[in-house]
Amino acid sequence: MASSSDNKLPHFLLGSRSSTFLRVLLGYGGCSLWYIWLSLIIFAITLLFFPSRLWERIRFHPSISRLELDPEPVFIVGHWQTGTSPLQFLLAQDEQFSYLDTLHASLPNTYFTLKRVMKRLLKMILKGKDRGSDSIALSLDLPQGSDLPMACLSPLSMYHSYVFPNNARQVFERGVLLQGLSSAEREQWKRQYLFHIKKIAAAGGCPRVLLRNSADTGRIAALLELFPNAKFIHVVRNPYEVCQAANERWQSMCSIWSLQKFDPEDFHSLTVDMYENLMKQYFEEAADIPASRLATVRYEDLQKQPIETLQTTYEQLSISGFDTVRPKIEQYLQTQQGSLAGENLSHLTNAQREKIKAQLQFVFDKTGYRA
Repeated sequence: MASSSDNKLPHFLLGSRSSTFLRVLLGYGGCSLWYIWLSLIIFAITLLFFPSRLWERIRFHPSISRLELDPEPVFIVGHWQTGTSPLQFLLAQDEQFSYLDTLHASLPNTYFTLKRVMKRLLKMILKGKDRGSDSIALSLDLPQGSDLPMACLSPLSMYHSYVFPNNARQVFERGVLLQGLSSAEREQWKRQYLFHIKKIAAAGGCPRVLLRNSADTGRIAALLELFPNAKFIHVVRNPYEVCQAANERWQSMCSIWSLQKFDPEDFHSLTVDMYENLMKQYFEEAADIPASRLATVRYEDLQKQPIETLQTTYEQLSISGFDTVRPKIEQYLQTQQGSLAGENLSHLTNAQREKIKAQLQFVFDKTGYRA
């Protein structure tokens, strides 16, 4: 994994609305003294982008709002570092789907207005950089998770926890589990997410959208309200590996994005507690998904038998066209580089293993892994 010093990127909140940045800054404990200067710079730049955001709303939003989406989008869910990203990379080879790429994720409020201007600059910035949480290289067309741009569109996103780690539990409960929200806040989030999905479809040119978002693992009920016929792929991985990888992710992402001083020692306990709450809510809400619209993919199967695993998933969800896209997927697999973190379990102490086993036994049981 690249160190944070080697992997510094412009702060993702530069692409946010000024009002959204102020809401999360004030709502999640503000910034540490050392980061006041950076917070002021971020806010100033969001103000500079106001004209382009305004033009985007006037010029493009009306037509995007009228866009008719395919009623059966595909949502890839699963705890962070379970392998949702590699699955999305493979499925994104299928041209029947629109998906969010890095360029769009970097410009969620100004994509159609500034994409041509910013494309060359962003390409230079991303050169030689990886995702921070693993060794997968960044590029403009790399598929991205939809919660990153939502952090610039809404105060409800898991990505805010990497900016304000001292308030991560509050961010998680509100932004992922949608707990403690008023009915108006919940409806606003649904409207914002629906419009974001329409924008992805408009950018991709296909009305059927492929979305990857680990935070959506805790939002199944809300997603079913938006898309009653949606299809879901739940990616699972050995919980010990997930916790180790997620702990590494916390440290890496906070080193890149945080505006607060933080104690890395807090991350392991935080990871296990969130994992427990996320999966409890997922298993409860996923019970409402018909079996014909929910497939479970094991990360290990995706690694060892990617073609067979994908074919089975297409068949389970009655998604057509696998034979057509198979050559493209095989070609992509030959060039695939980078891997997820979390395979070195020697980093887990005995106390950490015991905590994982005690709190996540139900996850081991449900997903078929041995504790």
